[in-house]
Amino acid sequence: MRMTERERALEERFEEAERMGLLLWPESNAELKALSRRVQSGRVVRPWTGMYAREGFWETMDGQERKRAVCILKTRALMWPGTVYCGVSAAVLHGLWVSHALLGQIHILSARTRGSGSVGFSGRRAAAEDGDADAARTVFRAAVAGQTVEVQGCRATDIVSTLIDCAIRLPLHEALPLFDCALRYRLVEKDELLRFLNRCNFRGIRAERAFQAIAYADGRSENGGESLVRGLIYELGYMPPHELQMELEDPIDAGQTMRADQFWDLPEGGVVGEVDGLGKYREGALQELVKERQRESHIAALGYRVMRIQFTRVFEPGYLEGLLKAFGIPRREGDVLDEGSRLAE
Repeated sequence: MRMTERERALEERFEEAERMGLLLWPESNAELKALSRRVQSGRVVRPWTGMYAREGFWETMDGQERKRAVCILKTRALMWPGTVYCGVSAAVLHGLWVSHALLGQIHILSARTRGSGSVGFSGRRAAAEDGDADAARTVFRAAVAGQTVEVQGCRATDIVSTLIDCAIRLPLHEALPLFDCALRYRLVEKDELLRFLNRCNFRGIRAERAFQAIAYADGRSENGGESLVRGLIYELGYMPPHELQMELEDPIDAGQTMRADQFWDLPEGGVVGEVDGLGKYREGALQELVKERQRESHIAALGYRVMRIQFTRVFEPGYLEGLLKAFGIPRREGDVLDEGSRLAE
């Protein structure tokens, strides 16, 4: 079927947006109606109010929720000039390990955005014409005072204030992946975070949460899932692993080494904690499963017990605590604020 000139122009706009890693927004009421028809036909998807993508382009990011979130944030910043992102939205732009559960909202620094204009037909009018179903998921708020920087073509709070802002608002298991990631990729140092936190002069629960995140953060963590599980272990009141990504000499294959996600050095014998996600088994599932079983037997030959933690079950009531008890992981002693104070010295 031959395309009209208007349809061809729309396709060209889609191609340009995709090259820039953006979504398309309508520039006229006629274009909005044309996009709505394509949504109904299934050729186009609408990831956020007023933003559109060809189905094929959006599907290329299937399973890459943070990449999709960045695409939405970059597009909104162009639709609404003056936008400054904060909180988890800023964290996503900085490339941190933000839990998928937190990607459903956009966090915007209210003092910098209210009263900002929009480009032509886009922004407020496009949202209104489109039926702004996502308005409740856009959070305008104040944030921890800090600098703003440009990151991935957007304005956002700097890495230090972003981390502290997230720490005082999120439970530890959601904040810890952000801090671990920032340390792993050397985006920040703990002393920078502590100096900034001391200037903030927080008290009570906010100070406690921020000290927890800094005290327990560890750049040796290899991914967000491992960090989240470690955060849950802290929250449950159990002793965290003594080592992360510990190298073990393979007792079977001479000269080879293995790495343990987590390791507890206990009087009754070491425990290796392995966080199992679906990702490692998606491609070549059988071969990977066989390799994992062989690796587990080699670890057992060293005299260590292997505690396999199913990531998909960690929020089931009693699951993680039951595992920790079964493997003899003791309860944690001491106060996090004491640890935070020692760090600050």
